Amino acid sequence: MEELIIDSLFNFTTDRSIIKSRIHSIIQTLNSDIMSFSSYVNVKNVFKIIVEAKPVWLEIQRVSPTFSSIFQYTAKRLNGMQLSDLAFFEKKMMIVSLVVIFENFAKDVLLLGAFFYPDRAIKLFPEDTKDEKDKKKKVESFILNRDILEFESAIKNRLSFKKRAKGLKKAYLTIYNVDFFPNSEVEDILHDLIGVRNIIIHENANPKQKDYESIKFKDVIKRNSLEEDLKVIGSNPSKDILPNVITFRLNLFNNDFDGAVLSGMRSLISHISDKVLSQF
Repeated sequence: MEELIIDSLFNFTTDRSIIKSRIHSIIQTLNSDIMSFSSYVNVKNVFKIIVEAKPVWLEIQRVSPTFSSIFQYTAKRLNGMQLSDLAFFEKKMMIVSLVVIFENFAKDVLLLGAFFYPDRAIKLFPEDTKDEKDKKKKVESFILNRDILEFESAIKNRLSFKKRAKGLKKAYLTIYNVDFFPNSEVEDILHDLIGVRNIIIHENANPKQKDYESIKFKDVIKRNSLEEDLKVIGSNPSKDILPNVITFRLNLFNNDFDGAVLSGMRSLISHISDKVLSQF
């Protein structure tokens, strides 16, 4: 039997089982990634564990000289580096990856609905301006000519997380008649997660006052005086010569935030599974 390969580029289809199978697969993939992130945040400091293992090297070398050499190589790689810096870098990369996975999940599930309900997808293009009318005509021609690549590109341009995911939420209501977020609490925490990712990518993990004001989960961004920051690096100058400067820094090792993010994503997955899969 010829193998059926299902990906985002399969043709427009009216087969409900194909769509349902693909959406189920996407949901299961996100579930697995969330489990991986959950396991990660429960490990307090991977690098510290490695360093603290140093006292047992003699015993390891007696049992296995090869394994001992691996430990010693790791120690050399860490030599001269701050464990906190390594852990911070690792956490930044984990958050960036998690947001990419989450955004792809949101768009892929929506795109599958657009392939199945192209008549609904057309409604994402209003006719209130000449530009929108022209875009709508193009999308109609993509459907008529079964041009999946151009159709996918046109729909994706409507799926933005800007302005609190205004475009994405409209698309879910139009194609599936469901709210993308299960409730306002989940919406807030996942927008905070995306906000933190943007600070990492676009601001080199150095938040500004506007970020402090926009992130609702306040403990994720710490507001410090310059005096407090100098104390962290071991300097304690006289208050008389310090300017009145306020600084901000990311607090990525925030167990409450991690827990809220994981809980929010699980709620969203359950919501999408119930409301979207039931339509197929």
